Amino acid sequence: MGLLRKNIKRENALYCGGSIIDASHILTAAHCIKLEDGKVLHAKDIHILVGTNNRVLANDRHRAVELVHAVSKVSYHSGYRHKDVGHGDDIALLKLSKPLDFERLQGRATPVCLPPKKTAKTYEKEPLSVAGWGLTKEGDLSSQPDLLQTADMDVITNAQCRKKVKSSAVPSSMMCTFREGGSSVGNGDSGGPGTLLGDDGRHYQMGVASFAVNNNSTAPSPSIFTRVDRFLDYIHKNVK
Repeated sequence: MGLLRKNIKRENALYCGGSIIDASHILTAAHCIKLEDGKVLHAKDIHILVGTNNRVLANDRHRAVELVHAVSKVSYHSGYRHKDVGHGDDIALLKLSKPLDFERLQGRATPVCLPPKKTAKTYEKEPLSVAGWGLTKEGDLSSQPDLLQTADMDVITNAQCRKKVKSSAVPSSMMCTFREGGSSVGNGDSGGPGTLLGDDGRHYQMGVASFAVNNNSTAPSPSIFTRVDRFLDYIHKNVK
C-alpha cells in the first residue's frame, strides 16, 4: 500500500492511495492524476509514501528519506474523462524514480497480486478488503486518521448498484460494494486497493477505489471501484 502526496508549494498534502504492483510501479486512480479542474499532475508534483502505516511519518525529516519516494513517470488511461468519473477507465500508473528495495523494507511493503485474467464473475456477496487513510467523517478534514484503516465491504452486482445510486453510470468495467450500516470509501481513499481472497489463499487486487455516491443522504451508500481485471492489457503495456 502506498500513499500519494502532492509535492506542490503550499499543497504538501496526502490525498490518494495506491498499491505497489512491482518494485517500480504504483497502481492508482486516474482522477488522482487528472483532477476535477482538468489539471494533470506531473511526476515532479507527486511523492509516494511507502513502508509505513503511519502517514504522519511523511513529515518526519529523518524518516522521510527512507519512506518517501519520487515519481519519474505518470500515465492514466486514455479513456478517462475527468468530468464524468462514473464513465469508467478510472485507472492510472506511476513509475518510481528508483525501484523499491523489498529486502531492505523487510516486509513493511510488498507487491499486491494482480488477477491473472479477465473474468465474467461478479463476486457477488464476497468481502472486498479495502484500505486507506481517507476521511472517516464526510467533509471533516480533522477526521483523517494517522494510521491506515481497513474494512471489508460486500460486493454487489452492478445491476443492484445502479438501483441504489439511481444512475446508469456503473459500467461493466467497474464493481460496487455495499454493507448495510458498514463502511464506504471516503475522501482520501481514492486509488487504494480492494482485494479478494482467491481459491489459492492469496489476496488479489480486484478493485481500485474510484468514488462513493451518497445522493445527499445519510443512508449507507455503495462504493464504486475500477475492476482491475478489465485493465490488465493497459497495466502490462505501461509497466514495460
